[in-house]
Amino acid sequence: MKLLNKVAFITGAGGFLGRDNAIRFAKEGAKVAVFDINSEAVDETVRIIKENGGEAIGLVGDITDSSQVDDAVNTAAKILG
Repeated sequence: MKLLNKVAFITGAGGFLGRDNAIRFAKEGAKVAVFDINSEAVDETVRIIKENGGEAIGLVGDITDSSQVDDAVNTAAKILG
């Protein structure tokens, strides 16, 4: 597991490429913060990761809004380390 004890913050993680990357990071041992504007897609990505034994949290926000990104990163750091 190349990413054991690491934290990944994946933007666009509700879409195809972002979801794929989030799942791959989790399979390599990373704790994953799933960030996307679509809350249903965030929930689905988190569900897939957890069903496969990974650790993930879902964060909803708009990547074009720096305050939302800052809040999400701070939340991820508090929860995932």
